[in-house]
Amino acid sequence: MIKKKTEDLYTTIDELADANKRLNSQNQELVFQIKKISLKKDLKIKEQTKILLEKTKRELAELQNKTYGGSWVFNCLNQKQYWSEEIFHLWGFDPNKSTPEYNTVKNLIHPNDIELFNNAFEEGCKKGAPFDIKFRICIPNSAQKVIRFICKPILDATGKVLGLKGTNEDITEPVNYQNQLDLKVNQRTLKLSKALKKQKEINSIFVSTTSHKLKNPLSAINFAAGSIKKYQAKMDSTTIENKLYKIENQVAQMTVLLNNLPIIDQKNKEEI
Repeated sequence: MIKKKTEDLYTTIDELADANKRLNSQNQELVFQIKKISLKKDLKIKEQTKILLEKTKRELAELQNKTYGGSWVFNCLNQKQYWSEEIFHLWGFDPNKSTPEYNTVKNLIHPNDIELFNNAFEEGCKKGAPFDIKFRICIPNSAQKVIRFICKPILDATGKVLGLKGTNEDITEPVNYQNQLDLKVNQRTLKLSKALKKQKEINSIFVSTTSHKLKNPLSAINFAAGSIKKYQAKMDSTTIENKLYKIENQVAQMTVLLNNLPIIDQKNKEEI
């Protein structure tokens, strides 16, 4: 009878050892699945950002097709200007009056952009360097505008710069729209990054907690099984049964925990 109980006890210990190995393997698989979920979330953030940027480019291109402007000519020798009617409206001048003086126009350029304009215009007049710049203008009693200023040189037969010619476009609407979209992209990216960081923290805590919960019953099982294996000759049947009961109880706890893992894993996948 004792021999039969001993054989059953060794069988139980072997089964517990196998269960321990399976639990360790399942725990490693859990860690792998959580890392896989985090990677999918990271890829999803990049894909969403890419889609948003592509949408931004398409909408911006449509807006740019709606911009309006006009043409102008500037005489570098006497600083006289010749404007089309659209230029007058763009800069806030009356087209029924004479073209404003060069310095009068310059005074409308935003103080933070005037250096950009001066350098480009000087290079154009002295060296015949073409340019394509953007700057802000501040028209009295009107909203600030963003101008695209495109310029090409007018040369004589010897290559001397006689003047400049080009176009102006009011790109205020697409620029403002671009800024709004950039802000939305940044806010969205920040939000998704925070969400991913939070999810990673939750996953890390979950792995740590699960590992801890698995270690506690495993330690109890190992201790009880070790005691039986080492001191079984000195133990009575009641003591052995008590330890076996503890082992069964710990196994039951681990079974409940492992049964809950697929539910948690499925919830993480649904959030992706």
